[in-house]
Amino acid sequence: MHKPLLKIAILLAALAVILGAFGAHALKSMFETSELQTFDTGVRYQMYHSF
Repeated sequence: MHKPLLKIAILLAALAVILGAFGAHALKSMFETSELQTFDTGVRYQMYHSF
């Protein structure tokens, strides 16, 4: 695998982890359950695409 591509994949996976933690803690009090589920789905897709 090419090193630049690997670096991008690692960066995208790290971003998914950061966004997941942010959504689970900081956004919990701001949004309704359905909105958080939508955000969680987006974060999950972000992680899948990093692979």
